[in-house]
Amino acid sequence: MLHYNDGIIDEINNRLNKRLHTMKIVGIIISIIMIICGILCLIFPTKTLSAIVIIGAIMLIVSGIYQIIDYVSLPSMLRWAGNMSCGIINVIIGLILLISPKQLTIHVLVYIFGFILLFYGINKLTFAHQLSYFNMSGYSWPVITSVITIVVAIIFLISPMFVSVILSYMLAIYLIVEGITQLVEVIKMHDLIL
Repeated sequence: MLHYNDGIIDEINNRLNKRLHTMKIVGIIISIIMIICGILCLIFPTKTLSAIVIIGAIMLIVSGIYQIIDYVSLPSMLRWAGNMSCGIINVIIGLILLISPKQLTIHVLVYIFGFILLFYGINKLTFAHQLSYFNMSGYSWPVITSVITIVVAIIFLISPMFVSVILSYMLAIYLIVEGITQLVEVIKMHDLIL
């Protein structure tokens, strides 16, 4: 039977909890930005269509960089490849959206967001499964939002013409719902006890 030094366990616990507190602050800031962007999309739907590309691209790049940093900074036993994959894909797609012509981008954007949402929803569902595996409470929110995200992704992929017409409204609703959900998840985070 292995015995661990209590000092090492306390040090690991303290480092993980400091990281968790930093993630909470960053998560709250990102959630508030998502909610504000969603509200702006609802208020200015006609002006938003061209801005959707830029806002979406910037959000993808920021989210991707955060996911990559999050993956790299975690201890190896707590890493999962889905987070790193999402991060790399988000950065690449965000950069492509920024350099593409706007007329082409709006039509392609529907498919891109559909695939991103599908991948994100599946990744979040996997994360919720990991939470349930470790008997952590509060994994129902990630399950609910991942299912909603997957359904929205399927709608994006099945009816792209309809989606392109109401894209600013759908993006606004998604940003608000996901921002609120992420805010609830971040607020419900508790310190780890090893």
